[in-house]
Amino acid sequence: MAAQLSDTPASAPGLEDRTILDIDAAAANSYLLILARTLSDVVVPAVQGRPRSAALDCITIATRVAQQLAASGSDAARLLAGAAVSAQDLGTLKPGDWLRIAEAEGAALDASEREAMRLADSYRTCAANSRAVDRARIEHYLQGHELGGPAVRVTEATALSGGRSKQTILVVQEGAADLPTRFVIRQDWLAAKQDWAKDVTRGIAAEFEVLKHTSALGLRTPKPLLVERSPEPLGAPFMAVGCLPGKQEGDLFFPPQREALAIQLAQQLATLHKHSMQQVAAAANLKTHSHTREELSAELSASRAAITRLDSPSKTLDIALAWLEQHIGETEGPLALIHGDVAFHNIMVDGDQLTALLDWELAHLGNPAQDLGYCKSAVEKMTDWPRFMAAYREAGGPDVPLAAVEFYALWSSVWLYATLLQAREGVKGGMLMDAEVVVFCAHFLPVLRHRMSLELRAVLKRQPQ
Repeated sequence: MAAQLSDTPASAPGLEDRTILDIDAAAANSYLLILARTLSDVVVPAVQGRPRSAALDCITIATRVAQQLAASGSDAARLLAGAAVSAQDLGTLKPGDWLRIAEAEGAALDASEREAMRLADSYRTCAANSRAVDRARIEHYLQGHELGGPAVRVTEATALSGGRSKQTILVVQEGAADLPTRFVIRQDWLAAKQDWAKDVTRGIAAEFEVLKHTSALGLRTPKPLLVERSPEPLGAPFMAVGCLPGKQEGDLFFPPQREALAIQLAQQLATLHKHSMQQVAAAANLKTHSHTREELSAELSASRAAITRLDSPSKTLDIALAWLEQHIGETEGPLALIHGDVAFHNIMVDGDQLTALLDWELAHLGNPAQDLGYCKSAVEKMTDWPRFMAAYREAGGPDVPLAAVEFYALWSSVWLYATLLQAREGVKGGMLMDAEVVVFCAHFLPVLRHRMSLELRAVLKRQPQ
């Protein structure tokens, strides 16, 4: 396919107001209101004294700055501009005009303060667009389920961090002999709020079948317990899985600095990629993604369209897209079950032990180079890449050319970048009032753009000029 590198990238409305970090006034306004809501819901109830006072002060600051960011082009701003009179002009006016001027500017200030109060209230009234945990509904569901029963009592239901596209809840129960005392509910969340996410993440029912498969292979994944396909009981489909020891360390870009964990990740990926996936593919209705030339071409076109529409112009992104289009033919490889989001925000560790590979909502059929490319940047912060690949092959992983891994490393970054841009639009539009999504939008987007720059420069230096 011919490369498409434009000297003048198409621009979207408001691009001239964006910085290289691409946080415009609308995005910053939404981020601040979600910050205020999170402080109000999570921090203020948990602290007293000076910490509580400081959190309330931060809420006030965030909502006031959000109001100022939203004021541009508002009725209040237009009134204020129309009422503006310089100090020099005041000297030429009669005192009788002062009341007229004061009333005109006063009307603008009245409107501005009404808007400020409306915004201050808005972060308290957006529960429909944020995550919610209802202990009573969970208990009622389990009382009617064959693994539970009328004697079940849910003593704790707590939202856990992580799982940004899913709602994750730790449940503690008593009275159900066929369920562990502690287990995790994992619920469709982002796809229930945003239509575009339905085409990105696998539903809970499919993820449940994938976990049955990975558990049978001996992979370190949660044990699937039950799945509920109907949205009626808890507002969206969900599944229950067993708890595993350990904790999350690191994230998508910054892993824990321990080589032993990287080697164990290589072994886990080898186990995943070397086994037949026909049975799970049928049970979970998994399709191929990012595997054939046609699929990659269509997906790159979709990423280009999203980036052009939602992002500020960037030569790095233009060149990255063009390079990927030119090198699609270098991605041939075997077909395997792919995790799709292999990084340490989806991994539990206990010291030097990798205890669980979580969050299989992006699982699909594809080239093993895709998983390897996705985690390559993080792995290279933990060990050298040849050592990682030696552990992968020793554990039975298929032979994967470095050229394919490097292609998918850059491809994954571009795909993820375009996906997060769409999430940011949901935040700006008030449809995703969630701090965990905002972290991706406000923090990970610029970090991801930098990573793409590093990956692009690396492949271009190795490419014959």
